[in-house]
Amino acid sequence: MTLAVLLLASSLLAPRSYVQVSRDAPSILELCRQARRQLDQRKYADARKTATKALQMDSRSAEALSLLGESEFASGDLIPAERHLTEALTIDPALAEARRALGAAFLRQRRFNSAEAQFEAVLQTRPDDLLGLYGLGLSLIAQNKPSQALKPLVAAYHLNPSDSGVLTALVQAYLKLGKQSQARSTLAELNHCIENDYPQQMQLAQVLVHEGAYELAINQFQQLLKATPDSYELNYDLALAYHRAGREDQAAHQIRAVLAKRNEAELENLLGEVEESRNNYTQALPAYKKAVELQPSSAEYQLDYAIELALHSDPAAALQAFISGVKSFPSSVDLRLGLGGCYYLVGKYGEASETLLRASRMAPENPKVYALLGLAYDAAGPLQPDITQRFESYVKAHPGDALAHYFYGKILLDRTKGEAHINFAPPRQELNKAIALNPSLPQARLELGKLLRMRGDLPAAKAQFEAAAKLDPESSDAYYQLMAVYRKLGEQQKADQALQKFRELKGKPRNSANRKQVMTLLEGTR
Repeated sequence: MTLAVLLLASSLLAPRSYVQVSRDAPSILELCRQARRQLDQRKYADARKTATKALQMDSRSAEALSLLGESEFASGDLIPAERHLTEALTIDPALAEARRALGAAFLRQRRFNSAEAQFEAVLQTRPDDLLGLYGLGLSLIAQNKPSQALKPLVAAYHLNPSDSGVLTALVQAYLKLGKQSQARSTLAELNHCIENDYPQQMQLAQVLVHEGAYELAINQFQQLLKATPDSYELNYDLALAYHRAGREDQAAHQIRAVLAKRNEAELENLLGEVEESRNNYTQALPAYKKAVELQPSSAEYQLDYAIELALHSDPAAALQAFISGVKSFPSSVDLRLGLGGCYYLVGKYGEASETLLRASRMAPENPKVYALLGLAYDAAGPLQPDITQRFESYVKAHPGDALAHYFYGKILLDRTKGEAHINFAPPRQELNKAIALNPSLPQARLELGKLLRMRGDLPAAKAQFEAAAKLDPESSDAYYQLMAVYRKLGEQQKADQALQKFRELKGKPRNSANRKQVMTLLEGTR
């Protein structure tokens, strides 16, 4: 949920609303008036008690039910608030206050379609209702419908050009639509309205970060720091904004300036990310290590440190770091994934397969698990049947995962070796699915080419091998397969060229493609 949504609770209960009580008895009338005054004064506990007293006199009073629900919403008790507000609207569907509060409760619960419906209902009878327009705009922004959100938000702006909530939502909508000039001009208006309100300025800066407007966020944090230069939170947020904006030199300078005054694990970890982005791996590693030392209870920092060791320093040391991490955080799937990948990098394939199978049971829906498990299959030995079973279940539940279909097709083709009568249909079906989902997957085309070559369909195999070589020009296997097919088809010149390319690639000091994929997957786990 965006921070702008969180501003809704206070504004929906502002003193701009009034209660309709003309049909109630005088005693209930006075209690409802009192509860409304207490709500307007933000005395939510008192309002709740007063509304409860009114309901004791008449349990069917729509106004009292609405007031009780509004006070419960303001106190953060969303479930009873929803129940009482819904009951109030069943009795009197025209209660705009109840609909506003119910819409806000839905927003808090991320039930954005339901919130939209409530605010639309308010506007049907009150088209110029400021809070209804604002709430509708927020509902649409939360559903990533910024173009639709603009109309009610602009209407709300015209009703009250100085409403900070409306201005914040407009900034969000303009940013989502890529309308930078309108976002900047609205942001200037908003900053003028909240120039003396530090909490709202901080919320605004965080909204900008949330929307990826890092340059605007940097300006915001810089202005805030002028008033409170020693704020750790602001200094950290500014460093993070620099990093996300790709201004790594400034980020590193900012972080080191704060670290000179206080040691913080999150700062050290951020410094590791920044130095890695600058390809300063010798400086990134000690920063990640320091973060672990300062906060050994963080699985995230342990993971970042171990991955840095695996990718840029010492896989053997990384293995020990992953083993330690899994021991300390046995429920961390990412650390177990990293451990399995690291076992693979150091050549302990049995341990890799066993670890990754364990991860697949812990997180059966995680695609990264299967991306690594598929790589481990060839050297898994007696664990291959278990891996096959895991893939069979996974691809049925996740038909859109191209890489998983490739691995399963490869596994099925591998299982046909030694059979007198090979049924090529199941592996071919899986490989075709992989290519249909991702035509740029070279390994799927390479494997399908091998299958077609085994069937004797050399022209079709050649087409797949050529596509694989084009997609991955560093694949020595693709050129080896092309050489063999070209020879069979009598295309000797092409066969000689493919052989030459194969020899060039085999002569390079290049890690295997599988190892590169493992390292890429490890990098993607953090």
